Amino acid sequence: MQKDTQDWQEEVQYLEHTKNAIATKVQQINDAIQSRRPIVEEMKEQYTHRARDLDSYEKQEVYKRIDDFMLFANEQLELAEHLQKIQSRPYFARVDFVDNEGKNKIYLGLQGVDDGRDTYVIDWRAPVGELFYEYGLGMAQYSAPNGIMSGEVTLKRQYDIQDGILLDAYDVDLNIFDEFLQKILAKVNTAQLHNVASTIQKEQNQIIRDLKSDLIVVQGYVGSGKTTVALHRIAYMLYRLPNLKSTNILIFSPNEVFLRHIAGVLPELGEQNTRTATFPKFVRRLLKLTVPVESIDEFVTRFEGMSTEERNIALQKLDYSMRSKMQDFLTEYEKSLHFTQGFRLRKKVFTRVALNEMLRNDVGTKILDKVENIKQYICKETNITEPQLVQAISDEVLSHLSTTVDMHLVYNLFMNSLGYESIDFGVKIKYEDAILLCIMRELYADLLIKMDIKQVFIDEAQEYSKLFIDFLMRIFPHAQFSIFGDDYQRTTVGAVESLHDIVNLNILHGDKVYYTLDKSYRSSEEIVEYTNALIKANHHNAFRLKVGFPVQELPLADDINQVSQQVFEILEQVVPTNATVGIIVGDKEYAKALYDNLAQVIPHRIGLVQDSRSSIDNQIQIVPVALSKGLEYDTAIVLRDGGLFDGEFAQSHLYIACTRAINKLYVFKK
Repeated sequence: MQKDTQDWQEEVQYLEHTKNAIATKVQQINDAIQSRRPIVEEMKEQYTHRARDLDSYEKQEVYKRIDDFMLFANEQLELAEHLQKIQSRPYFARVDFVDNEGKNKIYLGLQGVDDGRDTYVIDWRAPVGELFYEYGLGMAQYSAPNGIMSGEVTLKRQYDIQDGILLDAYDVDLNIFDEFLQKILAKVNTAQLHNVASTIQKEQNQIIRDLKSDLIVVQGYVGSGKTTVALHRIAYMLYRLPNLKSTNILIFSPNEVFLRHIAGVLPELGEQNTRTATFPKFVRRLLKLTVPVESIDEFVTRFEGMSTEERNIALQKLDYSMRSKMQDFLTEYEKSLHFTQGFRLRKKVFTRVALNEMLRNDVGTKILDKVENIKQYICKETNITEPQLVQAISDEVLSHLSTTVDMHLVYNLFMNSLGYESIDFGVKIKYEDAILLCIMRELYADLLIKMDIKQVFIDEAQEYSKLFIDFLMRIFPHAQFSIFGDDYQRTTVGAVESLHDIVNLNILHGDKVYYTLDKSYRSSEEIVEYTNALIKANHHNAFRLKVGFPVQELPLADDINQVSQQVFEILEQVVPTNATVGIIVGDKEYAKALYDNLAQVIPHRIGLVQDSRSSIDNQIQIVPVALSKGLEYDTAIVLRDGGLFDGEFAQSHLYIACTRAINKLYVFKK
């Protein structure tokens, strides 16, 4: 837009009015809180000195008024904080919409802004936002609370606003102006993922706003924004679904490194972060284990060192048929379970026949619950409530059973029945056993999960076994599932063969939808062309243009000191620009050796990602490829030697490593 026009001046003035409205609103919030504070302080004072004179009703009334104030203050302070965050960029787009009631100028931003009379900015998640994301100029409609609103979009405009100053404005026709998005994407990324509400594409918007489907599965190719779409979908749900809170949402992520990478997006969008889980964290909590649980990344590395026999056993344990085998085993095991004798307690006799009848007649109840029901019955009949005596009853009942009902022992009996060795529950639980233990826990006794989960999000779903995803759907039967992954980034055995397998699971009822995201917004056109060739596919297109820096393939030295020198020569050029750099290697040992060398010459800007707890805030990061998934860097240096670069999924790991790069990619190989 020309900056010497009246239209430009009107836009500058509107921005100033909006910033003033935000400042006024924040001040009003602070004044409202301060004006109520003396009243609350007085109530506290009265309660402190007159507590003895107040009856229970009066005490409750005082408590309630204080709690109401605290709730009001917290909500208002949170609103003020969100408003202050957006003051430097209060909106990012405008849509002019003409309907039967006239012309409406609609400004869209991350947070709605009004002064009680006039609305300056509308939240991007509001129904009217569909006009911006779904339509170009011309006839359009959106679903309002009171019905379908039809009309004509006569103007679409996007803004480049920084630090409260209007730098540029773009009049557009289609959903997003190429020049504007290219400008956004060209900015050097930090280690953290950020919101992209201003650049959401039409195909992404459809996924974000789909509230009807009970299961959505998204095949998103590298750089297509699937993780970002998932997070914006969460923010949209929290805005549109009145009974949904952040504590009702559970996100499964590949590792803790990735969770930190995405941690800032929801707060940027004005929402609190949700519940999160990695595979080990979730399993340990579910099974109440005190020992560690192997992560998917660790399993991938361990699998490469297995013998053929060990690999076959791991694959058999991860096969989808294991659930039905376990169910059959437990059915037969239950038939063999009986009381060998009865006992007398507090003048009451519990005969063997009566106890076995109770076992047989408790139809439809799971094994452990049957035994628990008998314990409760005996305690009730004998009026025993003391914890120590209840425990004694439990021990008595278990001692008269024909076989054990301890789940760990039963699991090993199941393993032995298939010809596998027993596992040691005193050491780290292997990945494949952890999955089967989860399933046994669900089949063995009713599973009460205290979390009220209504929405489950799974990222990098191609790395999970169908067994585990099936299990999650069974233990969260009333939740909707949003599952994101990429078949081309599958790096482990026993995982789903294709994301289509998940759609075909018949656990969830209701609508199931499969989406595809096939444009790459992360990497330059040169990098996308190179990585497509790695997997012999042309499955997606680069949105970003060529940057004039073709991928460089270079010979890799044999000696780690020489390798360090090779890397250092590249870093000398990159470090002064403050661009982020990811040095991606085959395993942790190689990463540590390289770090020890480079940290001597670049001590303050280089970090080593050794495990899920490692920091990702350094400008330069040395990362084993197993921990690199989901991360992105302005420049990536891939050292293709050893570790997972030589294993069964070597090509997939190389593909993952190279697609971390945004603008520049160096690939060193033997």
